[in-house]
Amino acid sequence: MREGSADPAAPPQDIYTSLSRKELQEQIRGAIREYLRGVDSRGDKLAQMLAASRTLSDNHLASTSDTEQSILYSDFVGSCTMFHELGDTAAHELMQEYFEISKVTISRFDGKIIKFTGDGVLSLFPTTTRALKASLFARNLFEMHNKRFPLLPITVRMGLNVGEVIEDEIDAYGTSINLSARLCDASQPGKVLCSNIVRLRNIDQGFRFDPHSEIFAKGFPRPIKTHFLYDRRSINRVVDFPLNRENATEG
Repeated sequence: MREGSADPAAPPQDIYTSLSRKELQEQIRGAIREYLRGVDSRGDKLAQMLAASRTLSDNHLASTSDTEQSILYSDFVGSCTMFHELGDTAAHELMQEYFEISKVTISRFDGKIIKFTGDGVLSLFPTTTRALKASLFARNLFEMHNKRFPLLPITVRMGLNVGEVIEDEIDAYGTSINLSARLCDASQPGKVLCSNIVRLRNIDQGFRFDPHSEIFAKGFPRPIKTHFLYDRRSINRVVDFPLNRENATEG
């Protein structure tokens, strides 16, 4: 088939609008998997299904030791809007992809997941160096995903801090955890906002940081000095990126 031409096998949108809600949801799940695996490389069928779902009024599904550690908080930017625009089924599938990329990254750099929030991930690492490498690694994987699957972008912001953490069998707690969450909230799409102590501990480790304005974080009496983890020129020196996510667990 000539590049740029429509797929003659792709059904028109009105066929999908005639499906029941349950049938359309199952079709969307399958189309997303085909798109992510390259079967429907242009995403024509998926685009038609998503357009059909937006025309349906009922396209929504009814629906738990004290130590110093490095704390990485990530947040899927615009997740509420995504659920509204894509519908619950497609948004849920994309959220699972975000969580899967996060799990691969955290495991590779010896971190551990404390919890998945509705649209975020809290993880702990034994050192700030590993946490910094993990954040760069994850950001690269998300960028690769977005270039490959432009219909289903994943935009993430992150906050990184280090300090004392209290863990139990349910969750992790402490001021350092809270600050990591505040840093994530104050970060920008596609960026990692770090506390000053993270920068000071890694300034000679091949990382570079861009100064950012002090933030006034809720629950903290004084402004917090912050820095963005530098984007491009330091990345290849400190992280060996895989060619794709399937290779991310190797090495």
